[in-house]
Amino acid sequence: MNLFSLNKIREILSVARFDRQELSGSLGDLGTFLPLILGLSAVAGLSFPAMLFWAGAANIATGLTFAIPMPVQPMKAIAAVALSEGMSSGEVYASGLIMALFMLLVWSTNFTKYLDKIMPKIVVRGIQFTIGLKLFIKGAQMIYLKEFIALDSIIVGLIGIGFTLLFYKSNKVPMALILFVAGIAITLFADRALLLSLSFQPYIPDMISIGFDSFRGGFIKGAIPQLPLTLLNSVIAVSALSYSLFPKHGAATRKISLSVGLMNLTCLFGAMPMCHGSGGLAAQSRFGAKTNGSILLLGTGKLLAAIIFGSSLLPIVSAFPESLLGVLLIIAGLELILTVKNVRGYFNIIIVLVIATITIIGSSLTIGFSVGVILYLIGRTKFFRK
Repeated sequence: MNLFSLNKIREILSVARFDRQELSGSLGDLGTFLPLILGLSAVAGLSFPAMLFWAGAANIATGLTFAIPMPVQPMKAIAAVALSEGMSSGEVYASGLIMALFMLLVWSTNFTKYLDKIMPKIVVRGIQFTIGLKLFIKGAQMIYLKEFIALDSIIVGLIGIGFTLLFYKSNKVPMALILFVAGIAITLFADRALLLSLSFQPYIPDMISIGFDSFRGGFIKGAIPQLPLTLLNSVIAVSALSYSLFPKHGAATRKISLSVGLMNLTCLFGAMPMCHGSGGLAAQSRFGAKTNGSILLLGTGKLLAAIIFGSSLLPIVSAFPESLLGVLLIIAGLELILTVKNVRGYFNIIIVLVIATITIIGSSLTIGFSVGVILYLIGRTKFFRK
């Protein structure tokens, strides 16, 4: 696969646009990115500037590889275990490296080619719907659990939702950019001293050491629950959504596998485990991103922020209103939920709803996916048709 030739990069860059809509779209996935990167820094002890720097580098590499606004997100299963059950920083890094090797193996064997052929499309739609529903619920919780009236509150969240829905179909109003600027304004108004905390603290990349025990814990705690989620959401679902949103520039599953594998090698330098995701792609597209220009802008911003301000950014980022991050998650979720609007047939609708119900109640996308496949196969039997 000739992914990195100069001619290929020039061809991909020729698609890129750099305007306010692309800038707005680049911010559409902050509702997922910021809470997880902050959590990994505070709970698991990962370096905030290192995570920001390498996420930016991955954004730029992604923008040179795909002609669409392909997102770069923290690996959610690993992050969830690290935040809820506890993982050391070494275990988090090790789990990312294990995922890198696995995804490079998937790429080298062209395993996703067979998954593409046998994967029922209605099951993929069910996965997208489920992820969308989870994002929607999480966003609603981030707003609902706040005070009713405050600078970061239910009222602020409702105003953000109303504003976003009012301009939901607009191609001129940069919704995510306006929400981001509003969030920064609220943050600094609530604590003006935060601006004074900014200082020149450049981040310099450095290789880290990871002990053998960290690889054992990283494999059991992080990589095992992450493997199915990466294949289903970060490869299969995001590829399907990319062709749905951008038919001329859709991303092939094998190319996505290689991208995920390579970007996680940066865990050797303190990066968090990263992937692509259908929720992020839906969010960035809905908020205005239509080309890889948005990703290149976002990556450049992250790199510069890490290089110039480093860890001094942490207090401001930590104080960003969760109610507005919740708005971004709700819209991202809604965009994925709407991918099933063209699903026809009662049995197909049942499959989608069963996948969503089992996944949310059982907290396992793998189980929901497996039951969905079983239902699909039952629906194809002659006995059932009779």
